[in-house]
Amino acid sequence: MKQLLLFAIAIILFEACSSSGTGDATKDSTQTLAAVEPEKKPEQAISYPYTAVYSSDFKIGDAQNAKTVLDLYKLFDAGSIAEMRPSFADTVEFTFSDGSHFRNSSDSLLRMVTKLRGAFKTINNKVIAWIPIHANDKNEDFVLIWATEIRTSNKGVTDSSELHEGWRLKNGKIDEVFQYEQKIKKK
Repeated sequence: MKQLLLFAIAIILFEACSSSGTGDATKDSTQTLAAVEPEKKPEQAISYPYTAVYSSDFKIGDAQNAKTVLDLYKLFDAGSIAEMRPSFADTVEFTFSDGSHFRNSSDSLLRMVTKLRGAFKTINNKVIAWIPIHANDKNEDFVLIWATEIRTSNKGVTDSSELHEGWRLKNGKIDEVFQYEQKIKKK
């Protein structure tokens, strides 16, 4: 009798495990997974209200380019201008925030920067953000950087600005810089 009871329990368990209930469990878990995964939308062309004059075809660029620019920021803060030379191409173009334009040898640029930096006892850049980018259609690399620059002149006057700069690099060397600046008003 015990054997018959054990045999009956085994058959009931076997039936329970192999019944359509298992199929429903699998179906339910599949539905649950599908509900958790993000819905993939077909890519659609976006019609922008403007056409970019330079490019609108960018991707994230080489992180080493960002490091090059950030290293220059540190050297500028420290007043170590001569150490910047290896990061620049032979000829550099620089558009300053006041609209003035420089295009000359990197040695000439560094002489000018040395004179500028010499007017300040301290300069401290607090970098807000940076991003290296690559223009696919132009095959050019840039680093965009945002910073707060706090300057104390040799006379002890402190002022600060919000900066946005675009640094173009060719073969790892900086050859062009665009600078935008907003003075921070004293409170």
